[in-house]
Amino acid sequence: MTGRIIKNFILLSCISFLVTDCEQEFRYPPEEIPEIPTSGGDTLVTYEDPEGFPGVPKSGVYEVTLRQGLRVKSTVVFQNSCPVYQAGYMDMLTKDKNPLDKFKGRSVSWVNFSFSGDVVVEVRVIDQGKVPLAGTIRVIPSRYAIVPVLDGDVIKFTLTEPGQFSVEIGKNGYKNGLMIFANPLETGIPSPEEDGYLVVDHATSAEVTS
Repeated sequence: MTGRIIKNFILLSCISFLVTDCEQEFRYPPEEIPEIPTSGGDTLVTYEDPEGFPGVPKSGVYEVTLRQGLRVKSTVVFQNSCPVYQAGYMDMLTKDKNPLDKFKGRSVSWVNFSFSGDVVVEVRVIDQGKVPLAGTIRVIPSRYAIVPVLDGDVIKFTLTEPGQFSVEIGKNGYKNGLMIFANPLETGIPSPEEDGYLVVDHATSAEVTS
């Protein structure tokens, strides 16, 4: 289990490195903030749980709001943090010490949603002690040519197609970065009434395989 936690954290952290290939300077005086267009009328789906995702860590670094036309949706931001090495804790082995020490204090926050058309993503840093809202902000990979805008204490940018993106603030932004998993909308969704489909809700693995 420990090995899986370490691998997942390192994987999320490495994604941030792999998609990094350019920087965008973006600060504007308030009167020069450009308009961010939205097409309106497009579909936006967030994944919320009425029980609040019990036991799943929420981000203490970022808040994310999505805007599409007149629709505004807040979405849950999750957080993976690098565990501190303690021999024997969670089956940690001596070989785990080096990677855990290397990534000590780092975290990866992430958000997941689906959309079509375009959507404005608004990111608020709620822990500026960990991520100072200063310097260069990048939304990468750069091939999407996304230029973020700072409006007060909110970072805004528009997505026009699905993809996986990393928001990095300042020189060390990747150490507590924000991953955006913007998925295409599901198509061909079967109806729960159709034969041959099993509908489960909060099921255990045993219930699914039985």
